[in-house]
Amino acid sequence: MENATDSTVTKPTIFGMLFALISVFMWGNGSVITKLLVDETYLTAIEILLFRIILGYATLFILHPKLYKIDFKEELTFLACGFTGITLSQLAQTMALNYSTAMNVGLLVYSSPIVTAGFIYLFDKSEKVGITYVIGFFLAISGIALIIFNGAFVFDLNPLGDALALVACVLWGLCCVFIKRTTAKGYNILYSTRKILFYGLITAIPLTLFMDFRFDLYPLRNATGHLGVLLIGIVGYAIGGYAIAYITWSKATKELGATKAATFLYLTPVVTMIVSFFVLRERITIAIIVGAFLVLTGLYVSGKNSLAEVKNMFAQDKAMK
Repeated sequence: MENATDSTVTKPTIFGMLFALISVFMWGNGSVITKLLVDETYLTAIEILLFRIILGYATLFILHPKLYKIDFKEELTFLACGFTGITLSQLAQTMALNYSTAMNVGLLVYSSPIVTAGFIYLFDKSEKVGITYVIGFFLAISGIALIIFNGAFVFDLNPLGDALALVACVLWGLCCVFIKRTTAKGYNILYSTRKILFYGLITAIPLTLFMDFRFDLYPLRNATGHLGVLLIGIVGYAIGGYAIAYITWSKATKELGATKAATFLYLTPVVTMIVSFFVLRERITIAIIVGAFLVLTGLYVSGKNSLAEVKNMFAQDKAMK
């Protein structure tokens, strides 16, 4: 009888861990896949963004076509999520990869939870800033500074890339504040993601008039030699990152609980570093390792006293990246 009880507890836990690892692996590959698109295809940042949003939205609509009636104020919240988290943040992240490495961009963008917690402390006066958040914040900032220093002086990278990655990080943190308001309404996860992608598309379309978007679809018509990269980077990540990773993460949080599942997010930048090293041949220096350690330690320490849902919100938002 005792063995039967143990197996009942262990089996869901193992599956929950597996689901979490699948999601983390997909999200950890995001910067690497986008870097391949930027370096090896004719696609511009706005083209990558729009093609991914369209395919991601279509996939989510097929998986969950149900519509909900929501009021105007909630529509504005979804609009804010789409504009900050999809259009501006992802555009800045993709543009950053023109100047920096996937490793640097991934590490900087994945600092978002500590930024989110800071915004929540700023906007929600009932929340008090704890000493652990302050310590964690300065640890993370030290790691970020070391990563940027390594990129500028060791790899001789254009600092504009890391600056854009930090902008993406801050915008993503702001998006999480709006996400917090939508999750409180209890909408289906696939629906809320689809809704945010919709407003990301709506706010991104006007940018095609000012940015390098080719309406003749030249990059797709001239995909010879880059078809595999295009399929993985556009189709594969739109479906995997937006849909599959979101579904597996939902199952992981159901099996493990939000807090335990969120601890797997600390593996995301580690996945980015490893995949960048083997796929893109990016160098892993001592400064990168120490910087990553400081960032991850800062996130962990600040999370001990920050709002518990911050890490889970970050997990939900990563599916849209």
